[in-house]
Amino acid sequence: MLILVELILGNIYHMLMDNKELKPWNKGHPSYAKTLNQIKKYEHSKKGFLRKRYWNMVRRVKGTDGVRRTSNIGLPICTMKEFLEWANNPEFTRLWYSFVESGRLRSLTPTVDKIVPSLGYVIGNMQWLTMSENSIKGGANRRPNKQSIYIGVYKVGNSFIAHASKKGKPYYVGCFKSEEEAAKARDRWAKVFQGKHARLNFPDNT
Repeated sequence: MLILVELILGNIYHMLMDNKELKPWNKGHPSYAKTLNQIKKYEHSKKGFLRKRYWNMVRRVKGTDGVRRTSNIGLPICTMKEFLEWANNPEFTRLWYSFVESGRLRSLTPTVDKIVPSLGYVIGNMQWLTMSENSIKGGANRRPNKQSIYIGVYKVGNSFIAHASKKGKPYYVGCFKSEEEAAKARDRWAKVFQGKHARLNFPDNT
């Protein structure tokens, strides 16, 4: 029975995200509020969350997400089946449970990051990051000489800048001569701000 309910809600959600009309399911229908509430509950499940992530990606590449950003339009994207097979990996599971245990703190929301933005949402070019990490990376990507292999670190000139997330907002840690030094400093502050939920560059040092 539970599987059947998930299947029905999944199909309704699929149609809603694909902008298809549902008849007679509309705002005037008696079951509208109940169904909408069920869909919200479905989105809070692991399966529903992953489906929502995928349809957010689809809207970005179609340019229908309501965001005035054209860099994602027309980019290649994997199928939902490919995404779901890739997405439910150990890294997502770790981020998902940290997110749920935190009371669904916005900054810890698992998000899909394009490793190389111009290559799109394809298998091999995606990774899971928290929303705060993705935000910091996005800011670094808009700066010159931003490449770094570490979370919360980007390069400016010959120096490395470190940021940690504090209540969902980037917190400036400092400027360092070496990339590794910046990454270690970022880790120290990440543990202060995020505790056991902190995602670290050097987890073995804890």
